Amino acid sequence: MKKRLKSKEQQYLDITSEERLRLTQFTIDHLSEAAFWIGPDARFHYVNNAACRALGYSRKELLSMRVHDIDPLFTKKVWPSHWKELKRRKSFTIESVHRRKNGSTFPVGIHINYLKYGEKEYNFAFTRDITEHKKQEEALQESEEKYRRLVKSANDAIFLANPETSILLDANQKAVELIGRPIKDIIGMHQMDLHPKEDREMYKEIFAKDASRSTSFNHTAFVVHKDGRHIPVQISAALITLKGKKVLMGIFSDITELKDIEDRLRKDKNSLQHIVAEKTKGLTVALKELEDRKRLADIGTLAATVAHELRNPLGVIRTAVYNIHKKKKGKRLDSHLANIDKKIAESDRIINNLLTYSKIKMPRYKQLYVCEVLEDCIKACKDRFKEVKVVIDRGYSCKKDCLIEFDRLHLTELFNNILNNAYQSFKTKKGRIKIKLDFNKRKKMLKLNFKDNGIGIESRSIEKIFEPFYTTKAKGIGLGLTICKQIVVLHNGTISIESQKQKGTTVSVTLPIKKS
Repeated sequence: MKKRLKSKEQQYLDITSEERLRLTQFTIDHLSEAAFWIGPDARFHYVNNAACRALGYSRKELLSMRVHDIDPLFTKKVWPSHWKELKRRKSFTIESVHRRKNGSTFPVGIHINYLKYGEKEYNFAFTRDITEHKKQEEALQESEEKYRRLVKSANDAIFLANPETSILLDANQKAVELIGRPIKDIIGMHQMDLHPKEDREMYKEIFAKDASRSTSFNHTAFVVHKDGRHIPVQISAALITLKGKKVLMGIFSDITELKDIEDRLRKDKNSLQHIVAEKTKGLTVALKELEDRKRLADIGTLAATVAHELRNPLGVIRTAVYNIHKKKKGKRLDSHLANIDKKIAESDRIINNLLTYSKIKMPRYKQLYVCEVLEDCIKACKDRFKEVKVVIDRGYSCKKDCLIEFDRLHLTELFNNILNNAYQSFKTKKGRIKIKLDFNKRKKMLKLNFKDNGIGIESRSIEKIFEPFYTTKAKGIGLGLTICKQIVVLHNGTISIESQKQKGTTVSVTLPIKKS
């Protein structure tokens, strides 16, 4: 049979006791950690090579020494109680200080074991130089202390929370001031309790995302003060390591003043935009007025020329008609002469409108009975349009005491132009005009409505109806309503027109009772 290979365990058992003892001794001698056999009297019975290297002594020197020779913390007085504790606990780990032969010291971690061999007792100890570990620990402690000082002196509120449970672990004084609660109440609170109840689900999702991020992040939120106030904050949060554990740190900056400034800036911006819009509108109106005045100046020159060139021929024609009428009479001739007189009167009105539009002056205010002026205009209009059968329905809130401050010529021109347009809208030579006058002393306003049932005006023409030289009629040059608008504006009033084709037109005028 082939010989079976022996296992390592079998090979070890085959070694003689003497060889095993030498192997054990060799192993302990060459350990990387320092090893000591110490008796109840604190004397060293054995030290390994690592102990000699660490302390700078030879083995012979160390075996003549006691624990207090290399460890200043274990004095002769301390050793008995330590030995007693060792026998009770059997094994434990401590930290201490060892002193080298040259007098320098270094921190050590000591793992102590109580052993009894026969009738003899030993302290079998392994020591390890923990200088680097202590440096790291001190650096960490210094870092944490520095962090605590920074947190304490920070100008912003700082909250520390467990990223897994959302429970608040700590906070600084500014956090106390921010939410109006003492530290003892903050610690143990759920992070959601910092925020308004109605928004907690939203903040819960944000917290969950924040706790899983590896980089810092920012967002705005509201926290609730103990008195119920909602305070806007800017939150800068990050995961940090504190005492070896991950902690979510949130820096809460109160941005109430910033929000107020933003609100003021927004309001100022809106106000500025409104002012700019108003100024732009005003400039546009002013520019249009300048353009209109230039046009008026040009029209004024043209009107004076036209009036001079036309009125002389019209005067000659009027005289000729008068002479013909005196010398010869006849029904057919009288009819023709009447038509000529009518056309002369129409031409004269056109010339007057042109001159009036180009030369409307600032009002000369006088106290007038508005109903009296209106009735005079109604009578004059009936005389001008004798062939048109019109029923006038009057609805006056007053008659004799409707006293206003107005320019008489302007008021007469206003009423005449409105009534002329109404009469000219009746194609069947008959119609109805409803005139409503509301004299309100309390509001100091006069409101007039002229409603006819004539042919009306198309909606597309309403927007241009007050523009000069715009007309929907076959006759006339389109200045009547333009003059009305000018007169009303000069007296700080308003004028508007509503109309439907084939249903009629309503002209509404509002005027102040007294000069404003």
